[in-house]
Amino acid sequence: MSTLTTGTYEKYGVSYKTLTLTDGEYTFTVTPEKGGMATSFTKNGDEYLWLRDKNFESTDRPRCGIPILFPNCGKPDDGVHHFNGAAYPIEVHGLADLVPWQVKSADDTAIELTLTPNGLTKFVYPFDFALTMRYTLTGSTATLALTVANTGDKALPFSVGFHPYFAASKLDNVAFDIDAATCSESAKGEQPAAPKTITLTRKEGSADSIRLMTGVKEPDRASPTPATATRSRSALTRAFSATACSGSRTPRASSAWSPGTAGPTPSTRQAITSS
Repeated sequence: MSTLTTGTYEKYGVSYKTLTLTDGEYTFTVTPEKGGMATSFTKNGDEYLWLRDKNFESTDRPRCGIPILFPNCGKPDDGVHHFNGAAYPIEVHGLADLVPWQVKSADDTAIELTLTPNGLTKFVYPFDFALTMRYTLTGSTATLALTVANTGDKALPFSVGFHPYFAASKLDNVAFDIDAATCSESAKGEQPAAPKTITLTRKEGSADSIRLMTGVKEPDRASPTPATATRSRSALTRAFSATACSGSRTPRASSAWSPGTAGPTPSTRQAITSS
């Protein structure tokens, strides 16, 4: 069974409160005020997530940890969505990763955070909603479960996803077990079907990072389908020279943003297992 502790992250003059679940040799840390995202997952002190130096401590969109994507995955054409004839500019991957989340509850069993509309969200996304993010740790498995509730009186168009960044010793021999419908290195155009085993291999001449986008199969409304990323200690050990970036999306942004339609599912879930 996990136990909860509180702490503080301090670097480059910033200070963030943290919540950490510990189960034996594993720890799982969440930073509510930084987009409500998970920021650390360790085994015996070895870090499996990656925090981009000086990005995590800034006010820029986080490109590290496990950002939460809502209400869009990717970026709309010209950075603008159109609702009822009005234009609403919005950042790539939406707004949820840019604003502080509130702690709904935190104990030894789970950490639950919430996000509801305010003046800033209404400026870019004129809808009423309630997001609940639930984090748990059971042995070597950390689970992230996001629930979206429509609290307004009109259809809620949205897409959701997670965007994990993993620390990797090198971009070889990295495999993901994800129940995905599609898999691509680009969010544009028709998405190819996902192979049975999804791997990351650095292309010759590429930089020290690679990204992979997977379209998660639409979960049943009552029973979300887990997406699991499994990695071995030999493949993913603490390193600062390489990163594996994997994004999970459901559905594609292009199909989620039809004006006057609601997203297809109220919740999505991802589990991360270290072996």
